[in-house]
Amino acid sequence: MSSKRSPLTSRPLDAFYFGFFILHAAIALLIDLQYLYPQHLLPDALKRVPQFYIDISHDPLIMGAQGLFGDPWRYAWFNALTICLEGFVQIPLDILAAIGLWKGSKTTWILLVIYGASQATTLIPCFATILAVPSAPEGVPSSFGMQNATLTEWQRFIIGNYAPFFFIPLFMAIDGSYRLFKLAGAADAGMGDKKTE
Repeated sequence: MSSKRSPLTSRPLDAFYFGFFILHAAIALLIDLQYLYPQHLLPDALKRVPQFYIDISHDPLIMGAQGLFGDPWRYAWFNALTICLEGFVQIPLDILAAIGLWKGSKTTWILLVIYGASQATTLIPCFATILAVPSAPEGVPSSFGMQNATLTEWQRFIIGNYAPFFFIPLFMAIDGSYRLFKLAGAADAGMGDKKTE
């Protein structure tokens, strides 16, 4: 049996996952966690990215976590998820999974399950919070039409920003589970063949 792995370019779904992991790691390291870094080390252009996002989105999670909307203590859970889960679990998994996918390692499949389940689960309270905010934070342009609609244009916009980071990891978790299930089934079948010999 050959141990040669197929190149990433011949595995389009894995190539997509690889790109997602690199993108998520970059966003987390350069934007989400930048308030943890000494500010004098950050280029001015990079410092402006979070404020630009706040200006265009009025994201209640980001604004609340920074004390710009509502009571900051209500968003302590979001900071905890960002620092603890994203910083210490998801970024290392992003890097390990990207390397594993690049190498074509089947052991990466378990990382797809762990990462996907973790990421998708953490976004559920984010969606709940966005849906629970009764109106947009002060300063949201009136073009967002915030007047007590069931699901406002502003909420759809914010949910749309978060949705890929929910659905792609959820699909990863399902896909990784399916791959592991098939691998375990093949191993079970192989064990059965050996018993009958």
